[in-house]
Amino acid sequence: MVGLVDGVVNQWAAHPESRSSLDDLTHFLSDALWGVLSQSTLRLGLALDPDQPIGTTLEPPARPRS
Repeated sequence: MVGLVDGVVNQWAAHPESRSSLDDLTHFLSDALWGVLSQSTLRLGLALDPDQPIGTTLEPPARPRS
């Protein structure tokens, strides 16, 4: 995910004559990162809701009993 952001932002910054607006860049990265995160969690059986904070979706792991 860091590499995705780094590559996209570096490409955007290197070509000011043909780049999209900062708002468009932000939307593109938000959509791309959400896609990666959502698909990764679905593989683990977790469905994230984009309208809810991630912490409300995930249950903390059960603590082992002593």
